Amino acid sequence: MTTTNEKFTFWISYYYALKNLGSENFKVVMLALFEYAFFNKRTELSGRNLDTFLSLKPYIDSGRIKVFAGQKGGRKRTARKLYDLKNGEVVLSETGKKYETLLKKVNKYCTENSINIDCEKLAIKYCNKKINDLPKLIEEWKSQDDQYEKRKNEQ
Repeated sequence: MTTTNEKFTFWISYYYALKNLGSENFKVVMLALFEYAFFNKRTELSGRNLDTFLSLKPYIDSGRIKVFAGQKGGRKRTARKLYDLKNGEVVLSETGKKYETLLKKVNKYCTENSINIDCEKLAIKYCNKKINDLPKLIEEWKSQDDQYEKRKNEQ
């Protein structure tokens, strides 16, 4: 199944990379970019056309991951850590899998103990770290949040 994307960001740097290709090569690379960005299709290119395409491809991939993370309500800044592209499809990275596992545990503990913290921030910060005592970590996080709120209210 081919994924269809309805949009992608076209940066001015793309224009600068493409403008000196000549009209025929410009057309070939633009069509290749559109095919890749919208339909995830790779066009056979060679020489300077391939070089130009490959220089722009990582930006299109990064944009696709950010759009996916945004649709799921995630933070764009952390999207690079949590998601990868495999065969043009956005999938959870190893870090993303650890994050989702930790987030479930943190949410469960906080719900059971009526603790109100930003579970996503905690899971992002600690998803790649060894946690010996999750309840203790959550309680310390809550304490830091409370101290921050207290200082903020005093000002």
